Amino acid sequence: MSNGYNKLWTRSYILNNMTCFIINVSYYMLMVIMTDYAVSRLGASLSMAGFATGSFIVGALLARIFMGGQIERIGLKRSAYLGLAIFILGLILNFFISNIWLLSTVRIIQGIGFGIGSTTTGAIMAHMVPAARRGEGTSYYAMFVTLATAIGPYAGSAFYKGNLFTDLVISTLLLVVALVCVRYVSVPELPTEKDNRTADSGSEGWLSNFIEPKALPIAVITLLVSLGFAGILGFVSSYEKEIGLTEAGKYFFIVYAAFTLISRPFTGRLFDKRGANVVMYPAFFIFGIGLLLLSIASTGWELLLVAACMGLGFGTYMSCAQAIAIMLSPQNRMGVGTSTFFTFMDLGVGFGPSLMGLFIPSIGFSGLYVALAVIQFICAGLYLITTGRKLKHTSHSASVAASDAAQPASAGLMITIAREYGCGGREIGKQIASQFGIPCYDHQIIEKIVSESNLSSSLVSDEEQRVSPSELYRLYAWYAYSLPGNTSIAEQLFDLDRRIINHFAQEGSCVIIGRLANLILKDRPNVIRIFVYASKESEAARVSARDKLSLNEALEKVKRVNRERAAHCEHFTHTQWKDATNYDITINSDLYGIHETAKLLIGMIQEKVQTHG
Repeated sequence: MSNGYNKLWTRSYILNNMTCFIINVSYYMLMVIMTDYAVSRLGASLSMAGFATGSFIVGALLARIFMGGQIERIGLKRSAYLGLAIFILGLILNFFISNIWLLSTVRIIQGIGFGIGSTTTGAIMAHMVPAARRGEGTSYYAMFVTLATAIGPYAGSAFYKGNLFTDLVISTLLLVVALVCVRYVSVPELPTEKDNRTADSGSEGWLSNFIEPKALPIAVITLLVSLGFAGILGFVSSYEKEIGLTEAGKYFFIVYAAFTLISRPFTGRLFDKRGANVVMYPAFFIFGIGLLLLSIASTGWELLLVAACMGLGFGTYMSCAQAIAIMLSPQNRMGVGTSTFFTFMDLGVGFGPSLMGLFIPSIGFSGLYVALAVIQFICAGLYLITTGRKLKHTSHSASVAASDAAQPASAGLMITIAREYGCGGREIGKQIASQFGIPCYDHQIIEKIVSESNLSSSLVSDEEQRVSPSELYRLYAWYAYSLPGNTSIAEQLFDLDRRIINHFAQEGSCVIIGRLANLILKDRPNVIRIFVYASKESEAARVSARDKLSLNEALEKVKRVNRERAAHCEHFTHTQWKDATNYDITINSDLYGIHETAKLLIGMIQEKVQTHG
């Protein structure tokens, strides 16, 4: 929960994210220009230039494999200093290289520094983020990496003038800033006792620390898809020179970043509502079409259109494929599943340029991008065979509903009362519960949230069923809350509401007031969903008498609360609050009064129980 005891945006968290951002910017600044530099300044073949570019990943993988388990033992801050120092040393050594072999060696040293530094910032984040906000904190951390993948290549291309001097100086200064950031990061104190259980494990156990079998198919596909990204990252600068589009090329990665970020709300909602396949197949084909267009690009706008396709295709694929890797992994191995995913991505991005450099002399850049486009289309077929069929017709929302429905249904009767503010729905629900001798849950849900979250009851009452209906908020939420892990307090409270409502329903017959219980419990048997409403005038009169407000003040309050409830329903369920198809009974309490409306509903419920059991 987002409370004083679970604060996320601390100074240390921000500085650690900035350190992560700088490390990745420095990596991508040099990655995008290294091949051209090796060819034009060192006289290397494209194959050797690609090897020098990709050798960075060799160092990074070595660091992750051999240093990953040592970071806590060495100390988080010491490890961060070590990684940054090695990275800076590798940059300085660039000033003394004279051939491709020295460049490759220096790139490995830089990769080791990057691997230690990036792994350490991730470990610091994991130890720093409160357990209650782990997903949110990790998501924001990942966003800094995403921004770096766009800003780094743009900056590298913009400052590159045929030599590395400007890029090296800027990267070195940035890493010095990162050292200063680490200086002011407060790292949580780690336990000193060692857990030696893994020392006795066999080779299979050791391997399982790095590879999650259930995430392996999507990880292998990611390796192949990443070849397309590597082909652009490693050779686009040289290709832009060949076709005379270096000026437009300066904006290539900015356009890529823009379309990646703009598309996320759409793709995120589609992924949640319609399932992974609805997003994944278009991503494969859009990226493939973009690579085909790149092979024949002859104007600046065509080149930037390729960048847009890359953002819509590759950018969408990466975020959704990562979600699939986590979704397919067992709950207690989601971290290993994520690691498997990124290890294979690094292999594709790191070693792809070296492999592609072997073929460019024969097929040229255009032929390369055609081949990479074909690989994307093949990946769509591989995805269908290995993963897509398993995920057919599934979605995040469906999985939530399936999780709820999978719980054993109680033999009792569940009655949900949704109501307009001031219509008397709460009192009607209490009378129904009293008649049947079953509990009525309303403020009890708030009390349970308070007991589980340590939040004040006033805060929970204010935020629990409220989402601002303003257009400004809708525009913000449309983007921000589509990002994975990026949740508002209201969304976190809704997750608690859902869990608590299912818990109460599991215990037996009950009446539940509000809180979208009609939709939360819709897939359970023996649920009667009721919506109570009234005229605004009668609602305002009840609120005026109860809260001692003037009629005008009460009317404004009624309108405001009902707008918030409608926005709350639309935000979390993508349905209209007053849509009659969401209810079994809708009734106007003005027609009969509170007591008679309750009696009428009791009769309907009794008839339903007698008829259907």
